[in-house]
Amino acid sequence: MDRTPGAGHPKRPGTNENKQTNKQTNKLCIVPHLGLGDMIILNGLVRDACEAHDEVLLFVKKAYISSIRSLFGDVTNLRLKFVAEAHEFTAELFRSTAALGYDMMFLGQHSGTRWRALDPLWSRALYRQAGLDPARMYTGFRVARHPDREAAMLEAVRRAVGDVYVVVHDDAARGFVIRTSSLPPGMPVVHVDDPRWRTANIFDYAAVIDNAIQFHGFDSCFMLMADFLGVKARTFCHAYFKDPALDQAFYRTNVTIIREPI
Repeated sequence: MDRTPGAGHPKRPGTNENKQTNKQTNKLCIVPHLGLGDMIILNGLVRDACEAHDEVLLFVKKAYISSIRSLFGDVTNLRLKFVAEAHEFTAELFRSTAALGYDMMFLGQHSGTRWRALDPLWSRALYRQAGLDPARMYTGFRVARHPDREAAMLEAVRRAVGDVYVVVHDDAARGFVIRTSSLPPGMPVVHVDDPRWRTANIFDYAAVIDNAIQFHGFDSCFMLMADFLGVKARTFCHAYFKDPALDQAFYRTNVTIIREPI
């Protein structure tokens, strides 16, 4: 889906109270939330930062390397620093990074609690914290998709269940199981974690979800991917798993929010 950059966004994203500035350089280190959904949300912010700085260093989670390269692989002045989990963030790590000449920008939970007051929606608050219009979350979004891999997965799904199906993303390990009573009766169900088509790159699922009759999930990276890509499938977010009060405005597209189990 085409995302045309909007006009008038600030030239130097990150000019806020949580940015520690090194006057001798034009290099920025971003310390973000590490979830894959967070990376989708922050895609436009990171890209704007790269336009405004000679070099940007971004901490990212090792487990998401394939998807993150789709999100940022075309940005030539972005360096990725892989960590396993946020517990690897230490004062010494940040001191040593700043010593390399980077301005440090701490986003969201890494900056205390005041950022949550910047906007009712936490995703928009991250952009306001960085000095950006929250609209850049969508207008600045870019991702490199792989049509050959998407087509291969779609073909595998159609061979297994046919052309008419429902896609489900839940998480049994955490007790997030979407009941079959929530789904169209008698319709084949495609689970994204099925080993027959499981992949390390979340964007390889795009065509399968786009061509589904319905997509059911919870507040997760898959739901955000579907929202940002604007998939055609009718989309349902089972918010009762994580946040029953989830604001409808959190999603840009027409996502139906289910607040109680059906």
